[in-house]
Amino acid sequence: MATFATLEDLKEQCNVQHNEDDKRLREMLDAAESWLEKTVQQPLADIAAKHNGALPKDLKQAMLIFGAGLYANREGVAFSGQPTPVPYNLMSLVTPYIKYR
Repeated sequence: MATFATLEDLKEQCNVQHNEDDKRLREMLDAAESWLEKTVQQPLADIAAKHNGALPKDLKQAMLIFGAGLYANREGVAFSGQPTPVPYNLMSLVTPYIKYR
């Protein structure tokens, strides 16, 4: 469960004013927080501890942007005439788990 942003934060970021997608948005927020922690390669709680218990605003915004991107682009490609990869979406979730040899 996301610790550093709320469902309401993500709904505002996505401009969502209904409750039908709340479950999906919570999952995306959890995924975004997990992605951010893997990307910065340190526990977000450690970063927050250095900032009076809150995540710095730029990192919180990065998490919300990523979560909103997952909501807006629910596939690995976007269709606007020609399929275009959404690089920060699918691969950003998978890349932290790749074991390079």
